[in-house]
Amino acid sequence: PTERKHHAIVMVRFAADCRAKMTQLTRALCTTLGPSTADLSMRFGLNSGPTTAGVLRGDKSRFQLFGDTVNTAARMESNGKPNRIQVSQKTADLIIEGGKSAWVTPREDIVSAKGKGRIRTFWVEPGTASSTGTGTPHFTATGSVTGMDDAMSIGGAGGKDGETSSRGNGSGRQRKRSSKHMKLQPKMKRLVDWNVDLLSLLLQDLMASNVEAAASSAKEHASFFSSHHTRKVGSIFSSSNHHDNTNNSDASNDMQMPREEVVDTFDMPLKAASLSQASSSSNVKIPPEVKDQLKKFVANLAFLHQSNPFHNFDHATHVAMSTRKLLSRILSPLSPEALSRHSTTAMKQNGSSSMSSSSPSSINSSTYAVTSDPLIQFALVFSALIHDADHPGVSNSTLIKEETRLASIYNNKSVAEQNSVTVAWDLFMSSDYDDLRKCMFQSSDHQLQRFRQVVVNAVMATDIFDPELKSSRESRWEKAFASSASDDAVEHEQASNLRATIVIEHLIQASDVAHTMQYWTIYEKWNHRLFKEMRAAYLAGRTKSNPADKWYEGELWFYDNYVIPLASKLKECGVFGVSCDEALDYARDNRLEWQQKGRDVVQRWLVDEEQEKSEGSNSNR
Repeated sequence: PTERKHHAIVMVRFAADCRAKMTQLTRALCTTLGPSTADLSMRFGLNSGPTTAGVLRGDKSRFQLFGDTVNTAARMESNGKPNRIQVSQKTADLIIEGGKSAWVTPREDIVSAKGKGRIRTFWVEPGTASSTGTGTPHFTATGSVTGMDDAMSIGGAGGKDGETSSRGNGSGRQRKRSSKHMKLQPKMKRLVDWNVDLLSLLLQDLMASNVEAAASSAKEHASFFSSHHTRKVGSIFSSSNHHDNTNNSDASNDMQMPREEVVDTFDMPLKAASLSQASSSSNVKIPPEVKDQLKKFVANLAFLHQSNPFHNFDHATHVAMSTRKLLSRILSPLSPEALSRHSTTAMKQNGSSSMSSSSPSSINSSTYAVTSDPLIQFALVFSALIHDADHPGVSNSTLIKEETRLASIYNNKSVAEQNSVTVAWDLFMSSDYDDLRKCMFQSSDHQLQRFRQVVVNAVMATDIFDPELKSSRESRWEKAFASSASDDAVEHEQASNLRATIVIEHLIQASDVAHTMQYWTIYEKWNHRLFKEMRAAYLAGRTKSNPADKWYEGELWFYDNYVIPLASKLKECGVFGVSCDEALDYARDNRLEWQQKGRDVVQRWLVDEEQEKSEGSNSNR
C-alpha cells in the first residue's frame, strides 16, 4: 500500500464521519423503528503500528489484517464508550506530531485491556468532520451532540416554574404555567415527534369513525340523540367552565378522586368497524390547528415528566409503543384466526359440530370489541403516555411514609397514579386544546366521559401493588373468564363488556412491564434504569433498604408472581393470537437468564456506579 504521512489524522476524521452518518441514519429510522433507534451508537478504537495483511484461504476467503497492532485497536474499541473515539499512545503521538494536539485529551482512568494489562489511552475529537454538510451533527469532547436542528420551542403549560417538589409535596394539580419558552432537547424532540405521529394515525381512525357515526345519526336521529348521548357543549368544552388550577391549588379536594371513578366494566360498541370506515380513515385529513395542538399537548406532557432514570417520558413512550403493538396483535374481526376461534367458540356454546356463519358483528363479540372502537384505542395509547406524568421517582409506600402532601390529597391510595391522571387531565382540558378535543369527541359529553373512563381504569391498573385494586382485578378475571357463557342476550353483553374491560386493563399492565417480555438487552437496560432510580432514593435517605442487597431475588420473585402469570393471562383471554406465546416465551427466557447472570449483573452495575462517581469527581476538579 501507499504510505500516507498523516494516516492517523485521516482515520480520526473518517471515524468522525462514520459517527455523524450513523447519527443521521438512526434519526431517520426513528419513524419506522421507534424513537429508541436513535439511541444506537458506535464505539471507535484506533492504534498505529506494523501489521500483516493477506487473503485467508477457505470457504470464505477475504482480505484481513493480523498482528498485535490490530489486537490493540480492537481493545481500544471494546473498552471505549458510545460515540467516543479512543486511541492508543502511539496514535495519539502521531496526531500530536501532525499539529492536532488540541484534538487529544488523556482519558481520566487507566484502561485494563484483555491481554494487554493496564494501558494509557486518549480521547480524540476532531475540530470538524471532513465530509459533513449542513445539518450534520457534531460531537463535543463529552460525547454530546451539537449542531442539531433547533430544539422545539413550546409555550403554555408544563414549564419549570411552580413544579411540584421532587419529594412529592406539591398540590397534586397541574404544574403552574410558565410564560417562558421551553426547549426540547434532541432526544426528547424525537420522542415527541414519534408519539405525535402515532396519535395522529389513531386520531384519523377516530375522525373516520365520527364521520360514519354522523352519517348514521342522520338516518336514525332519535336513536343517536337519546338521553344517553345528549350533547352538553357548555359543561365540557367551554373553557369558561374549566377549573384554573393555578389559582386554586386545593381544587382537587372538591373533586372526585380518579381512583373513586374506577368501574368494574364499561360499555363497548355493539358493531364491528365497517370496511367503509377502515378504508376512509386514510383519506381523513387532520386540520392544521388540531395537529398543532396535538403536538403542543405531547410536548407539554413531556415536560410534565420528571427526569427520573426510569419513570420518565422515555419510559412512557416505550409503554405507548408496546400498547400499540399489543393493540395491533388483537385479532381482527375479519382475520382467519378470529373466524376460526369464533366458530370453535360458537360450536362449544351451541353444542353443534356444524360451522355457523360468522358475521363481523358476532366475531366482534368474540374479540370483545376492543379493536372496533377507535376511541378506546386512542384512550389506551393516551393512558400509556400519561401514566407516569409527574412521577416523583419513589414508590407510593415511600410517599405515604414521608407523609407528603400528595399522599394526603389522595388519601394514601394509588398516590402517584392518581396524581398522574390529575396533572395530565388538567393539561388536556386546557383551553389550549379546545380544537383537539372537539375533533376527537365532536362536542359530545358522552364520548369525553367514555374516554376518561378508559383512561382512569387503565392508569389505575398500573398500580399493581395496591391490595384492593389487585383483589378486584382477580375477582373480575374469575367472573369474566372462569364462568360459563350465558344464553341470555343481556347477560352475554354484560359478560362481553366485563371481559373487554379486563383485557384492556391487562393490556396496559403488560405494556407497562413490556421490557420484561422482550429481548434480554432491552430487559437489562430498563431493569438497570429502575435499579438506578431505587438506588438514588436509597442514597438520598428516602428508603432504608439498599436495593442492591435484594435486587437479584426481587427480580426472580417479580417474574414468578407477576410477569409470567400476567403473560399467561394474555394467552388465556384468547384475543392476542400468537403474540401472547411470544411474550410468555421471552418472559421465561429472561427469567432463566437472570437466574444465571443476575448476581454478576448487579455487581457490574455497582462497579459502573462507582466509576461514574469517580469520573464526575475528576471532571469537577
